[in-house]
Amino acid sequence: MSAGFIVVALLAALAVGLFAFLHSHPSPAANAAPAAPSAVPRLGADEQVATVNGIPIPMREFQIFLDKERAVTLARYPSGSSAGDGESYWNRPVDGVTPAGYLTRTALADVAATTVELQLAATYKLIPDPSYHSFLAAFQEENERRARAIAQRQVVYGPMKYAEANYLDYVTGEYAYELESRLQEDGTLPATGDAQDAASAYRRLIDGLASHAQIVTQRIDIIATGGCLVTGQCTR
Repeated sequence: MSAGFIVVALLAALAVGLFAFLHSHPSPAANAAPAAPSAVPRLGADEQVATVNGIPIPMREFQIFLDKERAVTLARYPSGSSAGDGESYWNRPVDGVTPAGYLTRTALADVAATTVELQLAATYKLIPDPSYHSFLAAFQEENERRARAIAQRQVVYGPMKYAEANYLDYVTGEYAYELESRLQEDGTLPATGDAQDAASAYRRLIDGLASHAQIVTQRIDIIATGGCLVTGQCTR
């Protein structure tokens, strides 16, 4: 057997061995898990995102109004592409305003209007205080009352259990009706026999108070960047 043949055979054996070793011992890079996407920043339900006239606004309250204004924002700023409402959509300026900026600003205006309405309700002794914490206590108490009534086979009008957003709508609607009457009695609103005129005057009063409210934002920037707005869920 020639020396050249022996060398070739040895090289072939080494190549086979190396191939087997590499396949039985993959590199650490090959075993590494794919990099996780960066987490979208969200806020805790009870984290304070703003104050209105000194009253704390928790994220769970702000989320209600983000949800309400989302469809309006999508209609106002059509995506115009198959990308839909992805993160680039929410942060793309249109006439100097991004959809994320518009949504957060509109939701904040809604929060301000609701807060001054609750302040009026507290002023006229319809509720103990205007904080959202107080509202949540009443919300929980109402659902517990309904659960007891259902367990005792009593008649319950409306839903068996309120969702938080629906109960907020319900109570502010009830307060509005009572406040219209109180505000007409003390001369804050003009007395009128027309229900539509009275409701319009009340709404203008609330909007005016809200527009002059002292609003201090604290964590709105996390939402306004648009990351959590892709799914609409900015509360963790």
